[in-house]
Amino acid sequence: MIIKAAFGMESELPSNLTIECVEQAINDINTESDLAALFAVVENKAWWIEDEAYDFDVGTEEYKKVKEKIDLWFVLANKLRRMIFEILKAEGVEIPKTKQILVLEPFMKRNGFKDAQGWWIETSMAEK
Repeated sequence: MIIKAAFGMESELPSNLTIECVEQAINDINTESDLAALFAVVENKAWWIEDEAYDFDVGTEEYKKVKEKIDLWFVLANKLRRMIFEILKAEGVEIPKTKQILVLEPFMKRNGFKDAQGWWIETSMAEK
């Protein structure tokens, strides 16, 4: 699995993960499990970075910079989510406008990931 080999799925997010790396990795997706693994890493990183916004006062330069970074990561996470939804639609799954986790979670589960209170973790890690 190319994606997991490149970024891993440890409890710590990989420090070498950049927007450019993810954009390239999206082009390298070969399997559904590659897609799930990359989505897990990117979505986790997006939420991790989102937490940084609380360190700065709204409207400051620091806040604006971190907000731009947050937005870029969520754009990538949403692109990957749309790719997952295309697979699900092809399988006859209807994608709801709200509570999309209801269709996303089974996809991630069949590819070895579990929603652990908002963080995607490998099923094997969840069992440890």
